[in-house]
Amino acid sequence: MNAKHNAAQISSWNLFVRGFRVATTRAAALLACAAAMVTEHNWPENGWVDTMMEICGFVLVLICTLGRIWCSLYIAGRKQKELVTEGPYSLTRNPLYFFSLIGAVGVACGTETITFPLLVALAFALYYPHVIRNEEDKMRALFGEQYTLYAARVPVFFPNFRAVLRLEEPDSYLVRPRLVRKELLRVGWFIAVFLIVHSFEWLHEIGVLPVMFHLR
Repeated sequence: MNAKHNAAQISSWNLFVRGFRVATTRAAALLACAAAMVTEHNWPENGWVDTMMEICGFVLVLICTLGRIWCSLYIAGRKQKELVTEGPYSLTRNPLYFFSLIGAVGVACGTETITFPLLVALAFALYYPHVIRNEEDKMRALFGEQYTLYAARVPVFFPNFRAVLRLEEPDSYLVRPRLVRKELLRVGWFIAVFLIVHSFEWLHEIGVLPVMFHLR
């Protein structure tokens, strides 16, 4: 009875924390977009820096999209119910956050500046370690020694790329289509926001948006 009660408390707290995290992340994203709307890069238009930032942004957003879909195939409907240690979760304990960081930096590269990607990476480095620590405490409370052993062999955030050669994958896996579809809609926002941010440059050129700041 106590175990069920504790699990219910943890689930309720997780919902609250997740809602707060999502709200603050969206607020920060809106502020960043608002700043990008009135900011233009200092590089020569269609120069090599301008082009490379654009390409890097697109590639990072693509990696994020494919990575988060890969994660959803394993975690959708299973989080807090069982400890998932296969697929991307055999490379890092927090692959969703890892791919989200890649996607956020990719979106910031859509501004074709170096400043915005650095600020996004810094904000992530300051905020998400605390989020990850809290979630890991809850995972230990739920799965105990099983999670401790898992944490001892799999890194917390940055993937162990050497483990790709011995990637742990099952022969078959039960996929929940409805939950995967929801993740497809969520990752679609990375692509949509990248395109929106990238369009600010064109809107500056035709005079629809003012340019108040120039950044490298």
